[in-house]
Amino acid sequence: MKVKAHFITVCLFEKQVKVVKIDKGTSDFYMRLTNFYGQFRAIGVNYNQVTKAIKNNFSEKKALAFLGQLEKATLELVAINKQVMDLTREFEEKWWQK
Repeated sequence: MKVKAHFITVCLFEKQVKVVKIDKGTSDFYMRLTNFYGQFRAIGVNYNQVTKAIKNNFSEKKALAFLGQLEKATLELVAINKQVMDLTREFEEKWWQK
């Protein structure tokens, strides 16, 4: 339409008005979750680099000892990731508006 007033009139009186509510808390939650996921991926990249360095720079016995420690840390990360996923599901079930 050439005249803004006509467009506004048509929008108000002839069409349904859709209201979109943006929940700041939900937006912040997902922003922080995305940031956490990025950090988690960075740990994965570092994990690959560490395993290559251990393999190339240490004897077999030392490498196995270091890999054992790395495995324990990995299991802790898996547990933390599981907790984050559980909290995310709980948040979506309770608070996410569809």
